[in-house]
Amino acid sequence: MKKSFIFILVLLLILIPITLAQTNTCSNNFSFSNIQDLIVNLDSLNTQLNTCPINLPGAIGSLVGNGNIETSIKLNDETNSVFYVTISNKQLLGVSTQSTGKITYLVSISETTLNSILSSQDQRNSFLSAYNSGQITIKGNNFINKLKLFFARWFIPSNEN
Repeated sequence: MKKSFIFILVLLLILIPITLAQTNTCSNNFSFSNIQDLIVNLDSLNTQLNTCPINLPGAIGSLVGNGNIETSIKLNDETNSVFYVTISNKQLLGVSTQSTGKITYLVSISETTLNSILSSQDQRNSFLSAYNSGQITIKGNNFINKLKLFFARWFIPSNEN
């Protein structure tokens, strides 16, 4: 369960930088080396997700729930870029620049940290290191989601193997 939780957090928080296996009938293959690459390819990403949404495994899908995860990226020029990761029925359906429903979680990360994770050979440990050092923050947007996060944090391992 710990590995599944980390996998989905990495998926959601670094905006899908890895190749993900899907159902028997489809698969998505996308990766981004930096935030600018993601922005340029956002339409392509959403086309793939509309055709083949990413299924979130059991407990992870329940933890995340339905709604939008607001991901705020503090860019190097001191402005913010905001993306919304849309989740419904335990499936990741898209990433957009506008919210299409209720906000369930708030994620905050800097462009430098995100680019470092996206370009890393070991994205899992890069993510964990950034999260454990406070470079990535995750907050529930309501009491229930805050409570879910409180308990879920006990299952997030350190970045040491």
